[in-house]
Amino acid sequence: MEVTAYQRWWLGDTQSDVEQFLKEEFSESGKTIHKLLWVGAALFFLRGSLELLTPIHYWNDFVVRALGTGWLLVLCVFYGSIRQMVHKSAVYGVYLTTFVSLVGYLGLQHNFHIGYLAVPIVLCLAFGVLTWPSLHGIYWPILAVVVPCTLMLILIHATTVDKAVYAFYLVVGAFFAIMVRRSRMRTAFTLFVFRQKLHNQTTHDPLTGLLNRTGWKEQSADLYSKCTQLGQPLMVAFIDIDHFKKVNDAHGHNVGDEVITTTAQKIVETLPSNALVARFGGEEFIAAVPNVDLSECMGLAENIRHNIETLKNPVPVTVSIGVSLTSGEKGVSETMHAADMFLLRAKECGRNQVCFEHS
Repeated sequence: MEVTAYQRWWLGDTQSDVEQFLKEEFSESGKTIHKLLWVGAALFFLRGSLELLTPIHYWNDFVVRALGTGWLLVLCVFYGSIRQMVHKSAVYGVYLTTFVSLVGYLGLQHNFHIGYLAVPIVLCLAFGVLTWPSLHGIYWPILAVVVPCTLMLILIHATTVDKAVYAFYLVVGAFFAIMVRRSRMRTAFTLFVFRQKLHNQTTHDPLTGLLNRTGWKEQSADLYSKCTQLGQPLMVAFIDIDHFKKVNDAHGHNVGDEVITTTAQKIVETLPSNALVARFGGEEFIAAVPNVDLSECMGLAENIRHNIETLKNPVPVTVSIGVSLTSGEKGVSETMHAADMFLLRAKECGRNQVCFEHS
């Protein structure tokens, strides 16, 4: 699905979040359509069954309705079994066309005035637009209703007045449905943006923009689960700025905040794009990198240490790093504890170094 620059700006360029929102939104529309198909089939069959209580010549109408019900049931089953949005749209388009065609045919068979047929046809058009199961192609349901309706008017040689009345009803119905649909999407997207911002406030550190403890807990569990399914190890590294209290005491908290921000940026730049980085508290950071071996772990940790040592901060700083790897018997919590212990060892051994369980 296409995501506009405006939407990406609102969500901080998180396109996947927008796509997930749209999938959820139209998944709900799909469920609504599926229910409408079943209800339509049931009502169609019920109306046809009532023909059995009438004289024998109405059996033809019952047969027609029974065949129509069977067709709708096929659409119900097929629509509910497919997952591709484009196929759902095609199935729903066929349903709308079939419904209008049957309404027109049966109404004319009973010599109804075409004015009485306008109500179900316009309602079909409005509901078709409102529940259309895709973001693009919103005008397809209009064509699915207008084409058989126009054909019906031509076949019965409708007067110019009747054609004009139908055109007016269809235009008004389509305009109303499109405006309501767009308003609903706009409201839903606004609520989604608000929800995402609230979520970011609870899961992200306001100073660095990195994950906080809450965000780390959520996403590290998901990352570890994916690595476990793929049989991949997960590297966990604790990174602590050495003697950071002295920076605050000597230069003030504004400089200290700048040191934390630039250090966080350098950690993110050094690690691969699939890494997870969080500010764990104060001057301490934690990172997780999937699918790396022992030598890669040591290389990444050493790169972080070196890049921060040579970083042109307002005040030169160094970091101590403790690293550990997950294994079959060691999950994220155990690996975090091991990395924390190796961080303490790095500090005890003089700081500005990397300690690893196999080093």
